[in-house]
Amino acid sequence: MKNNIIVITALFTILSILTLVIGIVTADTTLKDSPRRLKTTSLIVNGLPSTDKLFFVRVGFDYSEKFCGGAIIHEFWVLTAARCLDHTKGQPFKIRDIVVEAGYSRNNRWKTSKRRKFRVASVRLHPEFNLTTNSNDVALIQLNRPAPASRILRICSTSAEYGTVVATCGLGSTSRVSVSPSESLQELFLRETLFSFTGLFAVEFCPVDQLCMEPVAKGGSICNLDEGGPLYKLSCESRIPECVLGVASYYTVSDNPEINCNGDSIFASVSYHFRWISSIISTGLPIN
Repeated sequence: MKNNIIVITALFTILSILTLVIGIVTADTTLKDSPRRLKTTSLIVNGLPSTDKLFFVRVGFDYSEKFCGGAIIHEFWVLTAARCLDHTKGQPFKIRDIVVEAGYSRNNRWKTSKRRKFRVASVRLHPEFNLTTNSNDVALIQLNRPAPASRILRICSTSAEYGTVVATCGLGSTSRVSVSPSESLQELFLRETLFSFTGLFAVEFCPVDQLCMEPVAKGGSICNLDEGGPLYKLSCESRIPECVLGVASYYTVSDNPEINCNGDSIFASVSYHFRWISSIISTGLPIN
């Protein structure tokens, strides 16, 4: 029995390496880039300017230029990443300092106005969120007034079929060497991969609570200021967003601009957290 386990383990290792090598040798603009090291820090690189995604919001703080993405999934609730709200400058966040900005596109630029800014009534981080392991990286923000129905994108109860092209959007920097935000909302097309590349030849299956996504076009990636942004399923015919599949969590980080924000991106799985998200929304919390 022990020998059988050793043989199976060896075969799996060989298969994983062969899969990786074939992926590198045959890579083109429709396949994944070579594996890169993924780290957990807080753009969409090589994305495309997006048409209005009214469900997208920017989650920020009154005293900071840093922000995250998010999605309106209910008239009173925004879904974002827990890492965006866990701590700010080493201190717990204060609800009164959080601002949620909904926007619109004009002349290919993302705009906001006072009537599209929401104050926050309450925040719920997943109780098992762990920044070290990146697990359960989801959070809910309760708005102090209802968002218009036209801005709501429901959450997906199931994942997309494996290999399906899906998309994400964000306002992060479009340069691998800059941390400046984009002036226009950018969209990036992705598809799921079973493996998480955490280093050269270190091949692991993607964790069950996460979605490991590879860019459809080589070189695309989420990056700085894109955390918390939505990953969404698209209608097969119209390519209109149907539901939120995931929440942007982490990605490749390096001092080398050729590697930085270039490769697989990791999202927290909404279907895995569907029950928790639904329970918070259905139970609700008193609005102050």
